[in-house]
Amino acid sequence: MKVFPTLLVALACLSSAWSDSGGIVIISPGDAEGSGVMNNGGFEDESSTPWKSVGKNTNLAITADKENAYQGEKYAKVQKLFVPPYWTNVAQPTEHVIQANDIYEISFYAKALRDNSNNDKVSWNIFYTEDDKLNGKPTLIASGDSTPLTDAYELNSFKMNSPVPEEAVGKILFISIISDHMRDHGSAAVDNVSLTAGKSTP
Repeated sequence: MKVFPTLLVALACLSSAWSDSGGIVIISPGDAEGSGVMNNGGFEDESSTPWKSVGKNTNLAITADKENAYQGEKYAKVQKLFVPPYWTNVAQPTEHVIQANDIYEISFYAKALRDNSNNDKVSWNIFYTEDDKLNGKPTLIASGDSTPLTDAYELNSFKMNSPVPEEAVGKILFISIISDHMRDHGSAAVDNVSLTAGKSTP
């Protein structure tokens, strides 16, 4: 993977925003209310909760292009360019402190920005780091790939099958969307990212 104060659960639940499925909202593309919610899943507000552009070509990751955005005017451009070897990924340190028995659910819209005869996919990672910083040593919690990209936006949704490991509890949660499973010259638009935390039954 290239990208790369513990809270009482009861206190966190009192002031957190909740999804329709009963989970705590961590990242929302809209205007969810509650402490710890990052309302920039649509990449529109880069002033208050910016996504981090990572890779060899960091200036291109967040793109203002209403024609190719799923909603609003901006999206994340995730790509792998061959000559020179430039790629762009995005990552976000959330405001969520990992709790025991957390199970995360992520969704986003993605489409190809170029011909995708190679069946490129966008990859995602949920992880924490040794020092709670984005450039710290990462430990993966969950990861996956989108469906093969087409020229139209498609919704991709994933839910963890098992809760977070015990050693992750108390760490800051991170998310990244990356181009690891793209072939040379692959380029994708990603928009309206959502991330929620539910609970497994101990």
